[in-house]
Amino acid sequence: MMAIQSCSFIFDSSLVVAAIIAGWIFLAMRGVVGTRVVIGPAYCVAHLCIFFLGTPALLNVLVLPDSSKWHARWWFSVPLCTALALVLAVQQHAVSEALYGIEGTDGPFSQIDRI
Repeated sequence: MMAIQSCSFIFDSSLVVAAIIAGWIFLAMRGVVGTRVVIGPAYCVAHLCIFFLGTPALLNVLVLPDSSKWHARWWFSVPLCTALALVLAVQQHAVSEALYGIEGTDGPFSQIDRI
């Protein structure tokens, strides 16, 4: 039973890590506003979910498959997850500011939708 749950966590976490990479590709190709135009209002919700689930998902991908491997050790996984958390926090701030403006009232989507 434990192996099935672990396998499910690894699969779900891999999907979140893939969503992070896909989000970075979209942002690099189209920018924040262009990505929001292509994906629609669900982009903000998806981006918030990636922000909250990204760091735990990376840790699951590193540690759950085999905790005896070198990439599952704390000296590798903790700094890597901390760096990802910092990148995701700065990215969330930049996306929010680009879409809704500094005060939340002067961005291109500040009057259209609210979360």
